[in-house]
Amino acid sequence: MATLAQSSTTPTQPLGLWDSFLKGIRSNGIPWLFILPSLIVMLIITFAPQAYQIIIAFTDFEARNLGGTPATYLGLDNFRRVLTNDINVVNYNFFPLLGFNIVWTVVNVALHAGIGLAVALALNAEHVIGRRLYRVIFVLPWALPGYITALIWNNLWQQNNGGVNLLFDSLNENLGTQLPTRTAWLTNLEPPIDLRGIVPLFIVISCSLLVYWLVRRSQRGALLEQAAPNAAPQWTLVDYVRLGGVALLTVAFFFLPWFTVSGTPLSAFDLLWNNRALGDTVNLQLLIWIFFPTLIAVAVMAMRVLNPTTRNYIGTLLALAGGVGLLYFLAERLSVSSLTDPAPAEIGYWLALIACVIFVAQTFLPRSKSTFPGGTRLSLSKTVFTATMVVLLALAAIGTLMDMLTNGGQSSNAVVQLFDRAGAPMLAFYAVLIANVWLGWPFMMVVATGALQSIPPDLYEAADVDGATKWTQFRKITLPLLRPAMVPAIMLGTVWTFNQFNVIFFITAGGPRGQTDLLVTQAYKLIQQEQIYGVAAAFSILVFFILLVITLIQNRITRATRAFDEA
Repeated sequence: MATLAQSSTTPTQPLGLWDSFLKGIRSNGIPWLFILPSLIVMLIITFAPQAYQIIIAFTDFEARNLGGTPATYLGLDNFRRVLTNDINVVNYNFFPLLGFNIVWTVVNVALHAGIGLAVALALNAEHVIGRRLYRVIFVLPWALPGYITALIWNNLWQQNNGGVNLLFDSLNENLGTQLPTRTAWLTNLEPPIDLRGIVPLFIVISCSLLVYWLVRRSQRGALLEQAAPNAAPQWTLVDYVRLGGVALLTVAFFFLPWFTVSGTPLSAFDLLWNNRALGDTVNLQLLIWIFFPTLIAVAVMAMRVLNPTTRNYIGTLLALAGGVGLLYFLAERLSVSSLTDPAPAEIGYWLALIACVIFVAQTFLPRSKSTFPGGTRLSLSKTVFTATMVVLLALAAIGTLMDMLTNGGQSSNAVVQLFDRAGAPMLAFYAVLIANVWLGWPFMMVVATGALQSIPPDLYEAADVDGATKWTQFRKITLPLLRPAMVPAIMLGTVWTFNQFNVIFFITAGGPRGQTDLLVTQAYKLIQQEQIYGVAAAFSILVFFILLVITLIQNRITRATRAFDEA
C-alpha cells in the first residue's frame, strides 16, 4: 500500500518595508540601474525645489532673502494669512477665489466630457461620410499650444476691432439684426446673471439632499464589503467609533492651554499658528510639531493593537470619564460667546465635548459581530469617507440655515462666500469659458472615440435581438464600457482645468479686478508681482491639498480604480 508523504511547509514571516525594498533592488538591479539617471535628474529639478518650497512656506521669505539673508521662522503664520486674507494684495479673497475655481472646473469639465462624448458618438456612426477628416479637424484646437490659442481668443474678445464684435457688425449689415457691436467682453463689471440671492437656499437644500442620499445608501449596505474567507477578526462599528473618539480627544489637547509663556496660558495651536506671542522660541515650536502628531499616532496605534477585551475595558473607562467631562463642560464652559467667537482654548473644549459624547454613545451601540450577514464586513475607507461627507454637508446646511434665520434670510458664512464670485460671474467668465471649452473638448472626443471603437459589435447585436432600445443599449452597454477610459480622462481634465493658467492669464489676466482669477494665477501674482515667496509657497501647498481632496472625492464617487464589471 503506497502512501504519499505529506510535505510540511513552514510559514514564512512577512518581510518588512525596508527588507522588501532591498529584496526588490537585489532581484531587479538592472532595471533600477537604467532608471537611476532619470531619478537623479528628477531629484534635482523636481523634488529638491518642492522640498525647499515646503521649507520656505514656514518662513517670511521675500525678495530681500534672495541674496542669502536668512528668513525668520513663522510656523503656520503664512497659512493663517492666506486663509484669513491678511495679505496686502488688491482684490484678494481666498474663499470666493476657491469657490470660483471649483465652479470653473466643474462647468468646464462637464462641457468637455459632454460635447466630446456627443461628437464621438456622432462620428462613430458608419453612415457619416468623411468622419476621419472630421476627427482630424476637430483635434486641431487641442493640438495647438495653449498660449497660442489663448492669444487668439484674446484678440477675438477685444472691444475695439475684436473678431466677435466685428462678426456682430457684419451680421447687422447683412441680416438687419441689432446685435451689440461695442461690447467690453473682458472689462465689463456688470454680471449678466446674479444668483447670489438664492445661494444660501441652494446650499441648504442641496446639502440636505446629499446628506439624505448618503444616509440612505448607508442603510442599503453601501458601507459593506465582501469579507475574505478565513480572514482575521475585523473591527466592529463600536471599535471604529471608539477609535474616532480617541483621535478626536487627542486633537482636543492640541487646542487646550497647556503652556505658559510670560504668564500667558497658550495652547499648542497658539504656538504654531502665531509665533508673535513667543518671540524667538523656535525650538519649542519645533518640539510641538513633533510631539502632537506623534501623540495622535500613538493613540490611534494603541487602540488598533489592543485585543477586544482590553478595548472594551478602556471603552468603559473612557465612557465614564466622558460622562464626567460632559457634565463639567455643560456646567462651566457652555456659553453664547463660545458659539459666536470661539478662541483656540474654547475650540479645544468643544472638541473634548464631542469626544465625550462619542465615548458615552459607544456604550449604547450594539456589540455586533465583525462580519455581517452574507459574509460582508464594514469597510473602513467607505465608512470614513461617508461619515466625513455627512458631517461636513450637515454642518454647511445647518450653519447656513441658522445664518438665514438670524439675518433675515441672508447668510455670509464661509460656505456662502465660496459662491460670492461664482454666483455672479462677470462677462469675462463666459468669454474664457467659451475659449477653454473650444480648447478642451477634442481631448475627450479622442478618448471617447478610442473607447467606442473597442466595444465589440456583438453586444449591440445581442441587445437588438433581445429588443433593447437604443437608449437602453447606451445606458447598459456603452456607458459601462466607456467608464474605464473616460473616468481617468475626466480626472486628468479636472487637474488640467483646475490649474488652467494659459487661458486665464493670456485672455483676461485675472480681470476685471481679479474676478476671473484662479488659484494658480493668484499664486503667480504672489510670486511675480508681490514677491512674497513664503506666503506664495504656503498658498501653493494649500492648493495642492485642495486638489488632492477633490481628486480623492472624485475617485470615490466615480470608482475610477475599479473595472467596468465590478459593483
